[in-house]
Amino acid sequence: GDNKAPELGGTTKVIMNGQEVIKLEMPSTPEDVDAIYQLNMDKLSARSLYDKEDNSDKTKDDYYKLFRTGLVLIWMFTNALLIIFMTSSFLFTRDNERELAPTKTDMSGSYLSVIFWSVAVLSAVRFVGSALYLILRFISYLMYVLRRGLRRGRASIDVVAV
Repeated sequence: GDNKAPELGGTTKVIMNGQEVIKLEMPSTPEDVDAIYQLNMDKLSARSLYDKEDNSDKTKDDYYKLFRTGLVLIWMFTNALLIIFMTSSFLFTRDNERELAPTKTDMSGSYLSVIFWSVAVLSAVRFVGSALYLILRFISYLMYVLRRGLRRGRASIDVVAV
């Protein structure tokens, strides 16, 4: 990035008697000060004609970043709540043993069983969906082949036994 101070003008380096000296140009009369002031006021009062930037890409990018951040935060908090809920001791109190605290194996065993069964159910849903997709795709391919065969005058598919 640009980290240099902008040139303010009115100063120049001059070498006098072997030394570098800065020469400062300042307005000396009130008319010069008024003229400079009026010139700057005219520049400031004139409306600049520039094209506004197209911020649609920037707002889309910001929207997607905000969505991803929110999704990750929701995922983190729901995982934390699940762990807190599954490892809390109120789930493991028995009616006859209220004074005994649950052990770590009691708490972690139920947490791991919930994780196991949720992964198993989600995998089963994924398998069924994938199988249905493949079956429907195969059926649509067969329909395409049959239609192409009917257009050519053949009513059936030729099957060659190997």
